[in-house]
Amino acid sequence: MPTGATSECTLRASAVCEPLLDTLVAKFWEDDQVGMQPQSDKTMAEIEAEHLVADRMKITDGRVTTGIPWIRPDHQPQLPPNRAMAEKRLISLEGSLLKKPDIQAEYDRVFESYTDKGYVVRCEDSAARDGDQWLLPHFPVVRHDKATTKVRVVFDAAARQRGVSLNDEMYTGPKLQHDLIHVLLRFCREPVAIVGDIAEMFLQVQLQQKDRRYVRFLWRKSTDEQPSIYEFTRLVFGLKTLFIACRALREVAAQHGEQYDSAARAVVKESFYVDDFLNSQPSVPAGISVRQGVQDLLHMGSFHLRKWRSNSRDVLRSIPEADRAADALVSIDDCSDAASAAVVKTLGVVWDAASDTFSYRYNTPDDQRLTKRSVLSKMASIYDPRGHISPFTIRARLLFQEACILGCSWDDRLPSELETKWQRWFAELPDLAGIKVPRCFKSMERQADTAKLTVHTFTDASAHATSAVSYVRAAYPDGFVKVSLAFAKARATPIKKVTIPKLELQGAALGLRTSKVVSQALAIPVAEHVFWTDSLNVVYWVRSHAKNFTSDVACRVGEIQADTKASQAEGS
Repeated sequence: MPTGATSECTLRASAVCEPLLDTLVAKFWEDDQVGMQPQSDKTMAEIEAEHLVADRMKITDGRVTTGIPWIRPDHQPQLPPNRAMAEKRLISLEGSLLKKPDIQAEYDRVFESYTDKGYVVRCEDSAARDGDQWLLPHFPVVRHDKATTKVRVVFDAAARQRGVSLNDEMYTGPKLQHDLIHVLLRFCREPVAIVGDIAEMFLQVQLQQKDRRYVRFLWRKSTDEQPSIYEFTRLVFGLKTLFIACRALREVAAQHGEQYDSAARAVVKESFYVDDFLNSQPSVPAGISVRQGVQDLLHMGSFHLRKWRSNSRDVLRSIPEADRAADALVSIDDCSDAASAAVVKTLGVVWDAASDTFSYRYNTPDDQRLTKRSVLSKMASIYDPRGHISPFTIRARLLFQEACILGCSWDDRLPSELETKWQRWFAELPDLAGIKVPRCFKSMERQADTAKLTVHTFTDASAHATSAVSYVRAAYPDGFVKVSLAFAKARATPIKKVTIPKLELQGAALGLRTSKVVSQALAIPVAEHVFWTDSLNVVYWVRSHAKNFTSDVACRVGEIQADTKASQAEGS
């Protein structure tokens, strides 16, 4: 990998700790790989699932209809009767809802809404006695941070009867949604930002008649009544149906896309993460056109986009009021309230549409008894997909590493000295609110299509961690340059002793991977990237033949040499 050191740039990559004890905290560290790994080839099961869904999926009367991809050769599930289990779960649910009347009232309203909209129908007595059916248990999920739909009903397709669940009988299907990191990076490319989501996306996809008997459930408005059996006519959120819903969007774009310009079709394919829509355009007219084109295109499949937000008032004014987000209505004409009203979470990241910046908001935890389990839980709640606050999060990960090395158990109180360090870190959480990261990689005052984008990636390593950070550099014909942090990653060094030069090489390999993520998202070829490091050992390694080194060095050198060339080196 071409490498070098620079005195021109004072920004340095900061490390984000990689877990040392993967076997203990593997679940927590899964997000460390988001956007980093290339998509693997599809398995035979994924190919079969695609074929089954494609054969059954069609658009009739302006709505997508599909079937469930069952894994058995006869394409029908084999499920035992589970009414006793479903009734037991219903009684337990009713007992808990009686203690929370406000949630119970909202829960009832959800089912009434489902019935009124035709999402569910009450089964006749003869159908209710049908033995070839499956009754889904359900429960509420309460989200107090949501402006709408604070109570969501979740159907438990993983519930088992005699060791079998409904999900066991279904193919999972391939991953069709784009990587979240790629969607976020594309959202930052152009000056005009547009955000929306699909209303009840799963429930807009109609199920074929023969599969509906397996997505039934019990419900009653009063405990004095006998439970009634209801049947879903639409795709159920909670089953292994994510890829089916994503496939339905693509089906609409494929069948009706010719009626719209290529920009709208491309946006449907690239700017959705499940039901969330994030897009950026170089100008207001382009933003208005693309938003309207996408909305009209998806309307052909009965998908309705709503809760629109934008950093452009002109774009917001072009949207019917009923389809705008409630906070966006305030921000159009009231500058005094815009900064507070237009703040929203976008794919888990807090975006202030008024100032067009990302921010972070966390509070100090109330629990004063710190254990390894409690601090890990708090660490996992801090969401930083692009690595903006890596200098802060690395400290926590290194503290957790220290707790692991000391042999602390999961539920015992941490040693006093280590607990003091954690309390100091927790006390700084509210200070993250002062960090404001501009969204757009380009200048808001200049013509967007005149900018030339390049990527500069810096790598570094120490005895504690290796790190890499990629910046997008936007250069304009008048000589103006804007540099923005695009993506950062770092990993802790292993407990086993590794020399600093080898850690620097690991950092260089990590830098190539982060750079490739930015390249794939923004369509900037890796050949146009510039790589920086302060390690001459790495320089000599990557300019030599890999066969001259030990296997660990050779593997990383080979990975770097496969995608870069010496002319990309910069530095002293």
